[in-house]
Amino acid sequence: MTPCEAFLQEILERPEDDLPRLIFADWLEDHGDPDRAAFIRLQIDRYRGRCTEPDRARRHAAELLSRNWADWIGPLAPVLSGSARHQKRLILGHGQQAVDHALEQFPRGFVQSLNLDSGVFVKYAEEIYRHAALTRLQLHESASQAARLAKCPQLKWLQSLEFADYWRDPLDAAGMAALARSPHLTRLNSLILVRNYLGDTGLQELAQAPWLRTVRRLELQDNGISVRGVAALTDSSYLQSIQLLLLDRNTLNDDAMVILSRAEWIQHLRHLSVLGTGVTRVGVERLRRAAPLLSVAFPGGTLSPRWAR
Repeated sequence: MTPCEAFLQEILERPEDDLPRLIFADWLEDHGDPDRAAFIRLQIDRYRGRCTEPDRARRHAAELLSRNWADWIGPLAPVLSGSARHQKRLILGHGQQAVDHALEQFPRGFVQSLNLDSGVFVKYAEEIYRHAALTRLQLHESASQAARLAKCPQLKWLQSLEFADYWRDPLDAAGMAALARSPHLTRLNSLILVRNYLGDTGLQELAQAPWLRTVRRLELQDNGISVRGVAALTDSSYLQSIQLLLLDRNTLNDDAMVILSRAEWIQHLRHLSVLGTGVTRVGVERLRRAAPLLSVAFPGGTLSPRWAR
């Protein structure tokens, strides 16, 4: 492991802490890379709102990024589907808005999120984590890659994982079964599964995933889920931290709300959305008897927590 990789691992171990980043910046300056050191410090100050001249700080950060694009992004060019020069032209070549977008990819000085095909991530995961402090990942074409993906040790750094697929190999029940058994998703707090092919069977598999213990946000819109799937989720003993649950556009009715009211974890939940379903106010009121602090969005409107009225 190189010194840079060791610093990056420490940054990943403490993702919300600026100190490891600032220590790395000091090391970079001492070892002949003042541009990268300055960029990290600038991006931390911009992120924390500590810049007295925000426009000037943004311009300086953009200049540093543009000047060093090949060195900082070049190693990720295979992942980004193009040469470093092509990516620079693509991202930095269209005015201030594009530059601002590019800078947003480096919050606090490092690439934090990527949008990739699952096969690309599986192939390059080790290389990615030599250059990026990746904690957020959006994946496509995942069903056929799920078993390989579940074995990637680099998943341990992820806080947010999204399977964004509508027609290209979306995640299905078999894929969910493989991921549910992964030992690596130990830091995950946000799981987004909008418009995949989970169905009730996939939700039953998900409900048995031990790594659900840390998940606070769970999005399951438009997945072919019925009351049977909701029952599996209700019986899960792992949803200990859940605060937001989105079940929009699934085949649900008031019976699903009655079942949810029996969940041991329902007291932790703060917001539930069942828009585009058959749930009525009657079902929501039944649920709210068990969870009076719960906000519920349903086809008839939104019921806020009783204490907020």
